Amino acid sequence: MALMTVKANDLAELVKQKIQNLRPKLLDLSRRNPLIATKLGPRSNSHIRVVDELPDILFYKLNNRQEMRLVPLPAIDDDPRDEETRAFREALINARLTDEQYLSEMELVDRDADNYIDRTRQIERSLKDRAREALGLPPRTKKSEINLIHHAKINGITPSYELPTPDAERTDGRHSDDDIQTLLLPNDLERKLNAIVSKCRTWMQETGMNVLHVAYGFLEWSDGVQIETSFSPLILCESKIEKRRTQQGVAFSISGTGEDRTINAVLAEKLRLDFGVELPAFAGSSIEEYLSEVAELSPRNMTWRVRRQVAIGVFPSARMARPSAVRPR
Repeated sequence: MALMTVKANDLAELVKQKIQNLRPKLLDLSRRNPLIATKLGPRSNSHIRVVDELPDILFYKLNNRQEMRLVPLPAIDDDPRDEETRAFREALINARLTDEQYLSEMELVDRDADNYIDRTRQIERSLKDRAREALGLPPRTKKSEINLIHHAKINGITPSYELPTPDAERTDGRHSDDDIQTLLLPNDLERKLNAIVSKCRTWMQETGMNVLHVAYGFLEWSDGVQIETSFSPLILCESKIEKRRTQQGVAFSISGTGEDRTINAVLAEKLRLDFGVELPAFAGSSIEEYLSEVAELSPRNMTWRVRRQVAIGVFPSARMARPSAVRPR
């Protein structure tokens, strides 16, 4: 009997080892995986970034299933009403296809630059002004040119994606309310959230998996040889978005689902296999403490920087092949 028990234990250990050896082969550890290299540029329709919020407050509320509103910047009303006519809209559609200056300027725009949205808005506005002139409309009364960062600042919003530290909490209560601030205008926020909700619905229908997560903290890293760094989420929390129609327009709210809050298992496996670096486990309480723990690792011969950023969006591999070693304790 004792011999049989020993053999059974040996077999169980062998199976466990085989599974561990197979696990890396089941994971995409390349930069194609958004959990290794997330693309958070302004053209992304898979993620939105948060500004002027405190990570621990967001984490506490969302993971206690409190609903929080995703809010845009105040609208910039710079389009005259005479541009809502059918004649103008048709002229604008034609101009987008034939106006050489517009096509040339759009071709030169850096699509991954942080000012991508501002620049394209400026080019679009110039095209509209030329369309006005072609239709014989009176010149538009121009408002002072404004970009999103300046627009946020004059509305009292800190526009940096690097979030404030706890000692910088605002006294006006904006960090403890139920709003999550973004750096997007109303139409842009609605468009991106509709795209995110649509992608998540498709994933749910095809795989039965909810791939919508809030990512708390990002690790910007490289092996010290490559110039380009990877931008990887650290903590992933499964969430859901609700879309409602109100008297003020469409409103979006987000809350946690109550599922496990996990560290990025794909990143953890990549760092362990390639560099012998073990990410600490997440106790499930403080984002601030965890970000400090990861920052203190600072492995030799690696570029290693913890970014205080929060992003909401589609992370398709977040629930795939989670090693038990990196589940929250």
